[in-house]
Amino acid sequence: MKGFIVSIITPVDENDMIDEAKLRNQVNFIPYKLNLEIPEGPVLDCIRRKIKAAVDGLPVCFTYFHIKKGESFMRFLFASDSFKGSLSSEQIARILTESAGSVFPDCECRGVSVADGGEGTVEAVIRAMDGQIRSLTVHGPLMEETKSSYGVFQGSHAVIEMAAASGLPMIPPENRNPLHTTTYGTGELIRDALEQGYRKIAIAIGGSATNDGATYTFGTQKGGTPEILDRMEADMKEYAKKLYQLTRIDVDRIPGSGAAGGLGAALKVFLQANMNSGIDTVLDLIEFDSLLEEVDLVITGEGRMDWQSAFGKVPSGIGMRCRAKGIPVIAIVGSMGEGAEKICEFGIDSIITTINGIMSIEEAMERAEELYHSAAVRTFRMLGVGKTLGITGLVGTRECEGLKNTR
Repeated sequence: MKGFIVSIITPVDENDMIDEAKLRNQVNFIPYKLNLEIPEGPVLDCIRRKIKAAVDGLPVCFTYFHIKKGESFMRFLFASDSFKGSLSSEQIARILTESAGSVFPDCECRGVSVADGGEGTVEAVIRAMDGQIRSLTVHGPLMEETKSSYGVFQGSHAVIEMAAASGLPMIPPENRNPLHTTTYGTGELIRDALEQGYRKIAIAIGGSATNDGATYTFGTQKGGTPEILDRMEADMKEYAKKLYQLTRIDVDRIPGSGAAGGLGAALKVFLQANMNSGIDTVLDLIEFDSLLEEVDLVITGEGRMDWQSAFGKVPSGIGMRCRAKGIPVIAIVGSMGEGAEKICEFGIDSIITTINGIMSIEEAMERAEELYHSAAVRTFRMLGVGKTLGITGLVGTRECEGLKNTR
């Protein structure tokens, strides 16, 4: 006969001793899922005997699972990209921590700033490496003078975001035209780092105001009209041809060389730079894999999730690292676009949107913190339902092979 597993979570006070005789007199005892460490002693010995009895085929049924007051039942790690123009990675981690605590009072939360090589990369790395920010004046994407900065750490390392000197957000939408933008300011940051003695330089080349190699994919958001895009695509092909004539290096065969207006190709060809995935580089620098120890769930996300999210963005990088360790991941995003579900092939188990009604982008950004908090609370409440179904809600519903019902 198959038996039912019945589980009841009963928190006890730290000073409340569990009497072994009392435990023996309860309906036969075996833990269904043991997430917490139980100290050596009579309770653990009794559990071991009951497990052995179950293995030997004796009638055993799980009735109580005790957790000491103050012990954490759920451990969360929050690692979301920023929502551009509204919420930073750090703000998101704070909102998630507050929301998780409102649903799971005894949970443990940890937040870490992450980025994919675009906006927020320097902040994420400097926080992880306990570095410093160096500020200076450079020329922006339209050759205007602007304040910029980069990060330094360990005496010899510098990390630079080209977006800090040549980024798309630095240009009002009505003034964007990829025929007129430049990465000159990024070169000024590199020169300053060299003059300051830094010889190990990492350059994050996402988020640029300049035209990509993938002209027809990203050129429109940078102000390109159909006519401009056709011209830029022809120019990029000519640029690659000239590089080959000068160096005999075919940049079309270098993965990532077209990123950020061809800056990747220039760095590779003229400075012998190594090309690496932005998100993987950041995750390695912040030692992300070590942060996954004993974590039950990871929450990541970005402002808008679509088909591009699966290719080198924060959610896909986080998802793949977690999948390797068997840890579930939820993405909380501002909105979903075409092909967003593709991210589920890269370790993301579910997608939750912050938008909860019909509204303009302007309203959504103004209410970003409120909307994110609402989505976070909804997410944790749903997790509470899942926790009940998966661990404590097995009353009369889950059968266990080899165990007999003693009632």
